[in-house]
Formats: sequence, structure tokens, C-alpha cells
Amino acid sequence: ILERPIESVAIVNVNGEAPLSAMVMHKRVVVGSDEKPYGYSLVTLPDLMGKLQQLETEPGAFLPMPEGDYGFLLLPSSDAMEKIDLDTLIVDRIPFSSSPIAAGYARETDKVFVAQNHNAGRMSFIGVHDDSFKTVTGYNLNDEIEVSE
Repeated sequence: ILERPIESVAIVNVNGEAPLSAMVMHKRVVVGSDEKPYGYSLVTLPDLMGKLQQLETEPGAFLPMPEGDYGFLLLPSSDAMEKIDLDTLIVDRIPFSSSPIAAGYARETDKVFVAQNHNAGRMSFIGVHDDSFKTVTGYNLNDEIEVSE
């Protein structure tokens, strides 16, 4: 199931009940021409169905949702984040205009907020279940605020 050495493991309870999923972060490996050096595996438990996701750059923080149905993985060097369906193991990449540096979840709005490395300050808000996307730029002191959707 796991094709690479393990760095860390996060166990997520999907929708508050079984089945469980595991997010397995792998150590960087020296690879052949058709492989990428970084990666993680998604594994459903207890049936041990797995999927390796290869990455060209080192992954950042993993943010599982409280219900356990989705998780978000920051990819700071790729200016992106991956939205992971922990039930189906489907992964969607979300691009940003600048590097994501931190993320959190606002339960009241069902949105993930992503702080980005930007001189004027930049934050994006992503709907967990509706895929809405809004970015606010320029919220640092004395900067202009621009909102884009």
C-alpha cells in the first residue's frame, strides 16, 4: 500500500463515524525520471485502499475539517493548496497568486481561510462544500483593500 518511507501520519474520522482515513506524509526520496521527490498517501481504513499523490515541492501543513470529510494541504513552494476528499480520495488543486503560509477553518461560514505571503497582506476564503473562492488583498495598515472573486 505505502510505496515510500513514512514521515508522519494523521488519522481522520470521516463524518464522525467509520470508515477512517489516514493521511500519510512521506519522506523526500531520490526518484527516477517519471517520479516526483515528495508525496503523501491517502489510505481508507480498515479496507486499506490507498492512493499515492506525488508532489514536486515539499508540502506544508495539513488541515482536516472537523467533520472529517475533507482536508486541505498547503503547497507553499507551488503557490497552491490541495483540497482532498477523504471519502473518495479525489484531490483537487487550488492555485493562488502568492505562497500560502497558514490556513484555518471558520465553522460559522464553512470556509477555509488561507493567509498568503504578500507585501500588502493577502487572504483567500474557500468554501469547503460549495467551492466558492474570494481573495482580499491590501489589508495591512495604510494599504488599499482589493477584493476579487
